[in-house]
Parts: sequence; structure tokens; C-alpha cells
Amino acid sequence: MATTYLRAYLEKENQGKNEFFGNKKQDKSNYLFVFDTETTIDLLQNLKIGFFSVLHKNTLIDSGYFYSSKDCNNKELKILQEFCSANGINLYEHQKFTEKIFYKYVLLKKALCIGFNLLFDFSRIAIDCSFTKGKRFHGGFSFTLSTKPQYPRLKIKAHGKENALIEFGTSALNPYKEFYKGKFLDLHTLSLALSGRKNISLEEAGKVFRSKDIKEKAESHGKITIPYLKYLAKDVLATYPLYIALMEELNKYNIPNNPEKIFSSASIGKAILNKMNLQSFKVQNPNF
Repeated sequence: MATTYLRAYLEKENQGKNEFFGNKKQDKSNYLFVFDTETTIDLLQNLKIGFFSVLHKNTLIDSGYFYSSKDCNNKELKILQEFCSANGINLYEHQKFTEKIFYKYVLLKKALCIGFNLLFDFSRIAIDCSFTKGKRFHGGFSFTLSTKPQYPRLKIKAHGKENALIEFGTSALNPYKEFYKGKFLDLHTLSLALSGRKNISLEEAGKVFRSKDIKEKAESHGKITIPYLKYLAKDVLATYPLYIALMEELNKYNIPNNPEKIFSSASIGKAILNKMNLQSFKVQNPNF
């Protein structure tokens, strides 16, 4: 009896599903994690100080400052400690903030992490960096945020200057069988997509989308003073109202709301075409 071998190539039928619309199961959370960093003013731009806020169902439940002990001198640390003590504000050293606060909310409680230009801020709180492996993140970066191996790395691959893929890697706290990518929303990317501009600042975005709080300008950078500490906190407090304003703007398009999947104005256009059930040329002409 002769043996016959058959090799088949199967192409899945396109049923109009799009990840933007949330066809895949999404991890839902009522937590929001907002943070911002300030750096040294030399060429290295190392982390100097940062501020974070955590909201649960739009109610502030945690906030505080974090700092780099390497780039803050004794005088600056004293100002920071006395300011936080006098105002009942939490204060964390850089690594303690990352392990006890950032991972607690963004990884374990699955909070949506938002910021304006997240790529820069993540690169500031990273302690090491290497190139990513694998097809999806080829040519990207892998940031080490903690010296302890149980905390996952952060994988980032930029697509142009305006947007990037951001995901957690696997680790003991984020095992393969229960893998969680994380939810990251860069408000700079979303502001560009919704405004159609080529570039936009936090202050400009606040004005364009009529945010309740507008970013203020600092008199100087690179040195910790009480006015500078207030400026940093107000930066984060201006980021959350901008997020609310952007969500209100996005809702006007009447498309399923998954802002982390919006990388440009084209993403919004594609979502609208799908909403109208307009199929692509390839779907309409499968034999072309």
C-alpha cells in the first residue's frame, strides 16, 4: 500500500474581528496609576525625583514622592524629607518605590498606568537595559526595574517617535501560565491621535482638550526646592484630568473604548471603518 503525504496551508477566515474592539478577554481593573519623573540637567538626565498618584474608582487612595539617593545631595534630601513630613506625604527611595508601589498596583492589581511620555519616564526608573528578543519586540529594549529576579522586566518597542508597544516580561511574579502584559497608556500618543498634531506638550494638550487642570511652568529644573516639589506634584495632578478629558473626547467617536490600542489617528479611522462594517479590499477580493 502506497503512503501519501499531504501538506496543507490554511488561512483563517477574516470575520472582521479586531483587537481594538476588545474581542480578546481584557483584564479589567478600577485602579489608575499616574506618575512623572524629573531628572538631572546634565547630559545623562538621571532620575532625581518623581511623584505618583493611585486612584481607585476615580478616588485618590495613595500618592507620594520617590527619589534617587545617588543624584540627590544631603541638602536636597533634607528639604524633601522635611517637606513630606510636614505635609504627611509618603516618601520612598527609588528601588523601594518600584518594588513596593509600582509593581503592587500596575502588575498585581492590574492598574492602568498612565503618563505623558511614558517611554522617557520608564527609562529613568530603569536600572539596566538590554535588547529584546523574539519577533514581536525585535529591535526593542528590555528594561530591568529591580535587582530582584522575581520582578518582571519591561519590554518596549518604539514605532516612530509618537508611539510604542509596552509590556511586562515573564518572571516568578508574572509566570507564563498566568502571564499579564500590563496596561499602559501614554497620553502623549493619545493626544496626538485625537488632535491630529505632529507634536504636543502636556500644557498644550490640556488647553486643546479643555482639561480642568493645566500644567504649570517651573522657574528652574535640576535642583530640589519646595516650589519645585509642588510643581512636580501639580504635573501629575494635571495628567489625570487630561486623561479624563481625552476619554470624553474619545467617547464622541462612538467606538468601543480601548485607548491602549490607539497608536495614531489611523487607529481611530480603522476603528470607525470597522464600526461601519466596511471591509478591506483584501477581504472583499480574497483571490486577488
